Amino acid sequence: MLNFFASWCDPCRDEMPLINELAAKGDKEGYRVLGVAVEDSRAAVLEYSKEANLLFPIALDLNNVVKRSYRIFGPPATFFIDDQGVIRDMVLGPLTRERAVEALKKTEFLPKN
Repeated sequence: MLNFFASWCDPCRDEMPLINELAAKGDKEGYRVLGVAVEDSRAAVLEYSKEANLLFPIALDLNNVVKRSYRIFGPPATFFIDDQGVIRDMVLGPLTRERAVEALKKTEFLPKN
């Protein structure tokens, strides 16, 4: 699960408790969460990471190279990638619990029932 976010982004902040919860469950359920901070500074991301007690690794996309590669215009955006590197689902905009469960099923990390 690849989540693009920014410390200044209110919808990102709103979805972050859910992203953190998913990250905490990831090892047990067979997936990982990686955050990509876009349109942000290193200092702001570090401060926000501590404030929100983020449980997953964060990459800084300081030159927007990753953001452009995934063809997103801004945060939040979440990509669900299977173990072969294939994007199985994406959510452009805030992630909800229901959409996360649906997307994880598509990547075969959660049972489909």
